[in-house]
Amino acid sequence: MSKKSLSYKLNISIVILLTLILAAALYTIFMINKTQSYALETGESWLPSVLSTSEMSEGVSKYARRILGLLSTSLINTGDEDKKTKAEDIKALDKYGQNIEANLEKHKKLVSSPEEQALLDDVFTKWKIYDNAAREGLDINQQGKKQKL
Repeated sequence: MSKKSLSYKLNISIVILLTLILAAALYTIFMINKTQSYALETGESWLPSVLSTSEMSEGVSKYARRILGLLSTSLINTGDEDKKTKAEDIKALDKYGQNIEANLEKHKKLVSSPEEQALLDDVFTKWKIYDNAAREGLDINQQGKKQKL
């Protein structure tokens, strides 16, 4: 029994190699499917939240720049030109504010945990405070009031 023929040894070696190749192929297919499921979960669960957050960030930066534009316009322009420019800028500011609120509402649907909900509520509260302060600053600027030194 200790002396096996060469053909028997070659056949056993080939069977062992084919078994190892088949096992590696099955493992590879299994891991590719697992990776695909992770990618799908990321695409459906995480990326919409990231995109929504990015849109909110962009909206707030546009809103802040428009406020600075409105405040500086009163220093540069005068008369009818000032009124026309301010009216256009206020329309744009209102549009940006509505977009931010729409993005906040849209993001509520993407919330997946109580901690995230608490953070979103905090962002919404701070957005309202910021919007009210900005509007108040614009009103003070429009009335021509200045700080007394």
